[in-house]
Amino acid sequence: MDDPGIRSTGWIVIPPEFTGGTIALQISNTTVEGALLELAHRPQIGPADPVLSHLVQAYDWVDVLRTEVESAQERDIIAQGQANHIFKRTDTILSRIKNAFDNRTSPRTADEKILTSIEGALRSTTQLNDWVDRQEHVGKLNDDVVNNLQSPINDAHVALSSSLSQLLNIEMDVDVYGDEITTGQTNQVKVTLANNSDFQMRDADMSLNVPDSWTVTEGTTTVGRISSGGQFVAEFDVMVPLETPVSKYENSGIAGNIVGDDRIDLGSNVSYSLRGAPVQQKSATQVSTESLVDIVSTSVEPDPVEAGNTATLRVVLQNGYNEQVSGKITAEGPENWDWEVSSRPFNLGANEERSLLFDVAVPRSSGTDAILTATATLTGGQLIDTSRASVEVNQPVVSSWEFEETKGGWYGSSNAETTLSDGSLIVDPTGENPRIQINDIQLDISDPRRIELTMTSSAPEGGRGKFFWRVPEMDSFWSSSRGESYYLGESGAENTYEVTIPGENTTVTNIRLDLLRDSGGSVGETFEIESIRIY
Repeated sequence: MDDPGIRSTGWIVIPPEFTGGTIALQISNTTVEGALLELAHRPQIGPADPVLSHLVQAYDWVDVLRTEVESAQERDIIAQGQANHIFKRTDTILSRIKNAFDNRTSPRTADEKILTSIEGALRSTTQLNDWVDRQEHVGKLNDDVVNNLQSPINDAHVALSSSLSQLLNIEMDVDVYGDEITTGQTNQVKVTLANNSDFQMRDADMSLNVPDSWTVTEGTTTVGRISSGGQFVAEFDVMVPLETPVSKYENSGIAGNIVGDDRIDLGSNVSYSLRGAPVQQKSATQVSTESLVDIVSTSVEPDPVEAGNTATLRVVLQNGYNEQVSGKITAEGPENWDWEVSSRPFNLGANEERSLLFDVAVPRSSGTDAILTATATLTGGQLIDTSRASVEVNQPVVSSWEFEETKGGWYGSSNAETTLSDGSLIVDPTGENPRIQINDIQLDISDPRRIELTMTSSAPEGGRGKFFWRVPEMDSFWSSSRGESYYLGESGAENTYEVTIPGENTTVTNIRLDLLRDSGGSVGETFEIESIRIY
């Protein structure tokens, strides 16, 4: 914005997400009464105009530079004459950026005027950068000041270059052959610069930016000219150390699921001259790194496995390199599963495949299924692959009542009559909250137990039933702290309900089943119990 006065003109960038509302104007250190903010009519440029957005970035970087100069003045590390020179140069740059912005937003301005303003700003940033270099060379600016000045200058220059390349549709792409970087190998990367403008490019020079530990061998990276409609392709051989952490790995145990993909930025810089203006353009792509040491498969034997028994995780590992590779495989599973050995080293020769076995004790309190994971790392700790395998766990039945021939000790203890019919225990309520129970059992609950009830009921869906259990320490009392509810499924359909008895260092001696604890509606309903099993 220009200096405050009776009438001042400036421009405001409205972000694409702004769809309407009030815009407030604040002028620092100035009291304005009756100030009028006029928003000149401009055509809608679209949700995002990259030419404008890069111009705004360049403007901001020049503003950063001016702030840095003011700070350096306050610290007496830059002379007044030097500061004045920079301010004069930046005034020119800002003026040209503003002209480009105004021309871009005008419905009557041709691209030639915008291009001329951007080219002028590019030349000015280059000249300012060269002047800072000369000041350093003659000892008038120290290294810290030079770095603080040249960083925003270079960023502004790149933003201006991006605005120009968007205006002229000059494209730059970074491609990796095979789409992924393989560690321990030489990978080919190409950078393509396509000149879609109406002008000729001169003196194009490309470079590739990679992590410090990678080695780049350049092919032809410079070209004298690229005609309108032409392109230049620079190729690079990139050696990636074997020890590079892998960013992409597939879960080979559960087909095709990618469980890791932390991609790496691979960038390229190109400098060229267009109509005499120095341009610095950047491009980047994200790539994944993969290793040729793979977990080919993971499996669990036996599957299903009986709870309380031992299972074996088999991990098949393959070395696809033409050299020896060392590391370790680590096995993981549910927290209460006890591994005999959870980590084993490997030392694979060139192109060798090997199986590693891990035995694990499956606790009696396991669920009905589990996921086991194998992770491969190199000797230095770099992750190279991971895989998972699922296994079904069969829980042994410790007590079962099938009601084929007898009631098995179950009887109606309150408002319930019981009979046997066609292999089921029939419970007919005679009042509210019908109950059945069994006594004199000896159920060890040092590990958690699961009660499974299979039953058909005429009672409405959503009604609440509840199991209670009693231990010797409770004498003859029932307690809600040793009980768990379930809710009835579809009326007239066979449903299976489960409740869990938490593990305690004691024995259950009595079990009670309240078939319908909701008040009212019990009489006239029927409960047909096919089985009660405890796992």
